[in-house]
Amino acid sequence: MISIEERNQLHQYLIDELAIQSLQKDHPHLEKLKMKNIYLVFVDTLLKELKDDYYKSKHLLKRRGVQVIRWHRTSEYFSDIQIRTAGEDLHLNYANQALKTAVEEELSKRYIR
Repeated sequence: MISIEERNQLHQYLIDELAIQSLQKDHPHLEKLKMKNIYLVFVDTLLKELKDDYYKSKHLLKRRGVQVIRWHRTSEYFSDIQIRTAGEDLHLNYANQALKTAVEEELSKRYIR
């Protein structure tokens, strides 16, 4: 069984992973901009911060016996995430739009800091 604290940590882990992927995918496009130095410094700093949090979450989850086994899109609108815990395997379904919104909110929150 996964506790509420572990579920929240897992959710943050997933959001951080998606945010990292999004920023890494956008990074080459930023290099083409005229003022790339300003944008790249900001994005690189944000990426470093996200990666630090991501690895901390991954380590904490691993210590608690929670591991993401598989993540795949089941349709245009939903993704299925298979989680292994000490007691059982779980399948969590996420709405892709909800994940996208959560990533945007996370990046906005970090930007405002």
